[in-house]
Amino acid sequence: MMFWKYYNKTSWRYFMTKTNKRLSLFFKIFLIIFVAYIIRLSWIQLFTGPKLKQKAEQQRDYELTTSQGGTIFDRNMVPLTNKGTQKYIYTSLKTIKDNKDYQLYLLDKIKLSEEELDKYISNTKNNMLKIPAKDNINNVKNGIIVDETKEYSENNLLTHVIGYVNENGVGIGIKKEYDSLLSKSNNTKLKVILDGKSRLLSSKDDYLEVNENNDTIRNSIQLTIDYNIQQIVEEAMEEKEYKGAVIVTDVESGDILALTSQPDFDLNNIGDSNKEKDSEQMNRIIQVPYYPASTFKTVILLSALEDGIDLEQKFECNGSITLAEGQEPFSCHDNVVHGEINLKEAFTVSCNSIFIELANILGGKKILETVERIGLTNKVDIDLDLDIEEKGEVSKLEKVLGPGIGNLALGQEHIKLTPLQIHNLTMIIANNGIKKDMSIIKGYATNKGDISMQFERENDEWIFDRSYAEIIKDYMKSVVEVGTASNLDLSEYGGAAGKTGTAQKNNINNNGLFTGFSPSDNPKYAVTVIVEDIGHKYSSSTAVEVFNKIIKKINLEK
Repeated sequence: MMFWKYYNKTSWRYFMTKTNKRLSLFFKIFLIIFVAYIIRLSWIQLFTGPKLKQKAEQQRDYELTTSQGGTIFDRNMVPLTNKGTQKYIYTSLKTIKDNKDYQLYLLDKIKLSEEELDKYISNTKNNMLKIPAKDNINNVKNGIIVDETKEYSENNLLTHVIGYVNENGVGIGIKKEYDSLLSKSNNTKLKVILDGKSRLLSSKDDYLEVNENNDTIRNSIQLTIDYNIQQIVEEAMEEKEYKGAVIVTDVESGDILALTSQPDFDLNNIGDSNKEKDSEQMNRIIQVPYYPASTFKTVILLSALEDGIDLEQKFECNGSITLAEGQEPFSCHDNVVHGEINLKEAFTVSCNSIFIELANILGGKKILETVERIGLTNKVDIDLDLDIEEKGEVSKLEKVLGPGIGNLALGQEHIKLTPLQIHNLTMIIANNGIKKDMSIIKGYATNKGDISMQFERENDEWIFDRSYAEIIKDYMKSVVEVGTASNLDLSEYGGAAGKTGTAQKNNINNNGLFTGFSPSDNPKYAVTVIVEDIGHKYSSSTAVEVFNKIIKKINLEK
């Protein structure tokens, strides 16, 4: 009995000792595991945690970035781009893709057709789809509506000057020329939350909107254009649905106040313009050389003045003139016989016979020398698309010897000038023989609309004597007062001076031209107008009327 008692006590001690050892070992193992777990959690929290969190957020969150590039301003800091806002619907691609019911629901709220929406969906490579919404839409299911700055306005003003540039660097205008500057942007980020099926979880009000860059940066351009005058010019052409070109400049400074090429194109839908068929994207001001027609008579007159012509000399107009036997005679307008008149009278009524006779006396060599010396066919360079600006065209001397002088004198066949080159000569005349450095750029500006740096201009250049310019100005004034542009009605605004021209394109179509300035004595504005395809009409009923309307409205809106 004593043995069993002793044995039991001994066994119990042994058992307890062994158990304690096991518990101690287990506790040590647990403690090691716990410490390792704490260390692991700390490592995750401090080092790998942020990365894991970022990956989780990337799967759940989607970041929308909207950016506003630089603005193109007019001379008075009126914005010509980034002027309005456009609503966009953002929805996840998974929500809309292969979901015809939702697509049909959206069609009532967006500015796209069903076919256009299909293209948007198929071309989108991101998780989120951005669709232009109608202006009256304020909410949408399974999506959010964001107001973003609209790059181009709906009025489509100054399209060829503002221009565009695509992702391949192809484009025209200021947008292309100053792409590196204008592309500097103020970005706004919007974080949206998606569920496991990439669907939006809540409304825009719950999302975080952060403006990344609110600093003042130099990313904008200030033009010399006057917004109001530009509107006047475009309305004057568009209300008659005229094709052609108009340019308006400040005579004293050389600032280009307005410039239009018609037809224009929609900057909000560039793909619809047809370069080949309608040449909508072609800037006629700098890219299309026209026959200057009778506006070229100013060059013949200048050449005659430099040659020492007697201004009182009388010429005889018989209604037509023949330069060579068997040649078709050159006729005056409507075969009018002007009789015996002097040079001023011949210029005033745009007498073809007398100016052909005068050109024949001067000779082709003398006239071409005048064209060369005044740089008439050279590129003008107004800081806009110089790489695509066209030079004028003039025939070689052998083409204008003998009978060929006739068409040269009339500004047909042997001479072609862009509207800008015609206008440049008018500016020289208005400035008494001095060439101004015309430009469409005033300088750089900030995103806040402040002037940052003004561009320097070339110094004025003397082209011909003031005395010659004064005579030509007097003759141009007579054209308006009693000549081919006497239908101008600008006496209350100081009158005008100019020269008409009607260029024959073919047997059934003419182009109407008028180039001049107003007021006539102390010119403020120089304007050149070309109207294409006017049928059998003349410049007096087309281009002159556009000039009249522009000058009147400019003065009325001062």
